Amino acid sequence: MKPFAIYHTFREHFSIGEQKLLQMILEMVNPAAVYLLGASLNGRRTESIFSPSSPSAQHISEYFLLVVISNTNNKPLYEWQDQIEQHLRPFATVTVIVLETITFQQWLNDCHPFAVTVAETSVLLFKNEGIQFSTPDIKDSDQCKRQRCLTEGITKARSFLAGAELYVIRKEYKLAAFMLHQATEQALCTLIKSGMGYHPHTHNLDRLLRYSSMVRYQMPDIFPRNNDMEKQLFKLLQTAYSDVRYSEVYAIGYKEVSLLMERVKTVIAITEDFEKK
Repeated sequence: MKPFAIYHTFREHFSIGEQKLLQMILEMVNPAAVYLLGASLNGRRTESIFSPSSPSAQHISEYFLLVVISNTNNKPLYEWQDQIEQHLRPFATVTVIVLETITFQQWLNDCHPFAVTVAETSVLLFKNEGIQFSTPDIKDSDQCKRQRCLTEGITKARSFLAGAELYVIRKEYKLAAFMLHQATEQALCTLIKSGMGYHPHTHNLDRLLRYSSMVRYQMPDIFPRNNDMEKQLFKLLQTAYSDVRYSEVYAIGYKEVSLLMERVKTVIAITEDFEKK
């Protein structure tokens, strides 16, 4: 199978970027393999009465990578993910999934859909000499498992949303925000599990939104964070998971909860639409 379409259509945009990304990754870690899972292509076109036929300018605005490492140095994988992303940030916005070599190989042996799709379809940017990954076929039962995961996940997300609506009626807005966080997390994790076959172990909604954008491109636009109000709104949702329970200064009102409620409903609706397909 071929990788995503823009990789071939805009191949020249990727060639230099791939080399630089790989160089920077090798500066901080000795990977077993590095795979390009996807990318975002941004375009700009400016016209005026002085230049009515200007061409469109396009650039790769974000990369999605899988980095497979053999030695974690007793560091959690989420720390590796954050550190690699921070290290690459001066060059490009990059979302990274990090897996241990032994895990990736075991997933391939078990016909894990995420690992098989990566091995068969993604762009291999780097592989350490001596590493050989097998690529068996996905089992027929996987489609049934994905459908069950979708149905159960959407049901849970809807239940959390109903809880948030109840707390709004009771004017307990902080608890409503906590339930909205749970609804969002559940919907995004469900989409990622079903669409990618990958099970993210994080409560970080920013990371989950980035992962889910590989399945449904609309997800990042729900929380654009392109101005102070949008940044604050997302922060209220992002921090609700811990601050509602442990912080004495967390505060949220009806207006913010209502705005977040509509956004979370959109997240769930997009996930439900994926189920129909």
